[in-house]
Amino acid sequence: MHFGNKVISVNNSKIDVHGKPRDVWTYIKETVKVGGNSFTTKTKVDWTSGDLIVVAATGYEMDEAETFTIVKCETTGEETTCEIDKPFKYEHYSASETYGEK
Repeated sequence: MHFGNKVISVNNSKIDVHGKPRDVWTYIKETVKVGGNSFTTKTKVDWTSGDLIVVAATGYEMDEAETFTIVKCETTGEETTCEIDKPFKYEHYSASETYGEK
């Protein structure tokens, strides 16, 4: 039996998962340029120093996804600004575009 990628499958078993519920993903508020070492999220997150994050590729090359360790995050209102442990190697595009009428 094949279920594809990103699947946890059990047969005649039970999975019991424990842990604190966390904010697992969000959007970057503004495009991040190469060499930057911080970013702001569109929503507040509960990430703390030492958390490991992945910033997804926004271009056509999946190898442009990057992994970072959070140095610190500060939440103001509904956004969070995070400093990371190393500079971005790739630009990560962020924008909202609307076409036609809603």
